[in-house]
Amino acid sequence: MYPIPIYPSVSVIVPVFNEEDIISSCITALLSLDYPKDRLELIFVDNNSNDKSASIIKQYPVRYIFEKRRGRSAARNSGIKAATGEILAFTDADCVVEEKWLKNLVVGFKNGNVGCCGGRTVSYNPANFIEKYFDWFFETQPQKLASFTENYFIGPIFATCNLACRKSVLEEVGYFDDNMVAGEDTDLVWRINFKGYQINYVKDALARHKRRGSIGDFPELYFDYVYWQYYLILKYEKIVGLSYDFSRIARNILSSAAESALSLFKGRGKRIESLFHLLYVFSSILSLCSLIYAWFDIKVLGKKVFSPLGFNPKTVIWRWDGSGEALIMNLESKNGYRLNEIAARVWELSSGSTRPDEIADIISEEYDVEKEEMIRDVSCIIDDLKTEGLMARTSV
Repeated sequence: MYPIPIYPSVSVIVPVFNEEDIISSCITALLSLDYPKDRLELIFVDNNSNDKSASIIKQYPVRYIFEKRRGRSAARNSGIKAATGEILAFTDADCVVEEKWLKNLVVGFKNGNVGCCGGRTVSYNPANFIEKYFDWFFETQPQKLASFTENYFIGPIFATCNLACRKSVLEEVGYFDDNMVAGEDTDLVWRINFKGYQINYVKDALARHKRRGSIGDFPELYFDYVYWQYYLILKYEKIVGLSYDFSRIARNILSSAAESALSLFKGRGKRIESLFHLLYVFSSILSLCSLIYAWFDIKVLGKKVFSPLGFNPKTVIWRWDGSGEALIMNLESKNGYRLNEIAARVWELSSGSTRPDEIADIISEEYDVEKEEMIRDVSCIIDDLKTEGLMARTSV
């Protein structure tokens, strides 16, 4: 792998199914991107719509592709096959991206070992309580995203409404699993991560999602989410080397619900936050019901959980934008480590064939420190990383 140029060629892929009421705003935002037009390809995949979506798309200077087989994954896979870009970016038809969305997103690929990047997604204009709840949840409760698995390192959760991947990496690990109704984006990101590629979160890459959520479709959203998350855990547990039985996951859900219930009864926060905590308790009950159904469907009825081949990584990295720090886990020892900004940079640079003295050159210039001092520090960091089994995909 190799670092990307400042402006790599990018194909943006958008699946469309019956979106005649909002597709124009999505297209307009993408056409307004602050990105060189000769390096940008916009692909809209009509997923066999039966409204006016197709005719609306064809009014704009974008590529139109028709995919007869219904399903978001099938539509995105058609777009991937047709795409010419080095980087493939994904968003949804009900999203409006910021002007600098793509420019910020591709910056996450500055290191050659980065396989995919995910950005930040918020509601376009929260129109109801459910949409406000989702914004609150993803902005203020990030730890609860990991509580379902009880381990931050099983894999990051990025959604395809704000995601970019190297096309070469997708060719290596495979495309979206079109047998999955939900969770196919998480599955793809985990496959990339467990293959040994770095995953980056780019907070400045902002997409606004017109979720159009309501209390009526809330149960279905949570049911699908938990069912397919349990499916993925079982799919990857042997590869990752972690065990997640039914009772353990159920305890995690109940524990998280109890925490929100306690916050509710203690009256912490504003009234709206109390309502959010109440809704979270309700969603936990839905999650538990979905988990029971998933357990029965997979464990009792024997629904097959497919396992990918060729995954034998030693490390998984979860790199967060802004702080410069990184969280890394050794999957053999099950130990996790937090690296400071410089140590994380050494880890990044060690992903290729760069020698320690060359790494010291780069870091001393970036951080304006003496090269001789940095050579010693780099050597110590690399020795520590090797001792803990945390060297990058291709060790120095």
